[in-house]
Amino acid sequence: ENRSPGYNRYTYKVQLDNLSFRQPLGGIFVMVHRPESEPLFEFNKKASAELAILAEDGNPQPLVELFKGARGVKDAFSVAGPVLFGQSTNFTAEVPDGYVLSLA
Repeated sequence: ENRSPGYNRYTYKVQLDNLSFRQPLGGIFVMVHRPESEPLFEFNKKASAELAILAEDGNPQPLVELFKGARGVKDAFSVAGPVLFGQSTNFTAEVPDGYVLSLA
């Protein structure tokens, strides 16, 4: 890990609230990555099989397996579901300079 001067790491505490009407949220995919790394999806292109599984079944694990250790990805993990209507879930992610946080 880089500890040189000018290197910053930010800790994000994220709370997701399910405000839908009687719809549970499935598991949530979280990725800390460089902006130029392989995208989670591209506009106007077919979704990957792994993203389709998340959308259809609420299972983020195939996306975690796809992106964990991929070039430009610092971390990929899932947050357990379901999150029922009116409930919340929380997680923390550390994001260094030059990286972004993506959720699905």
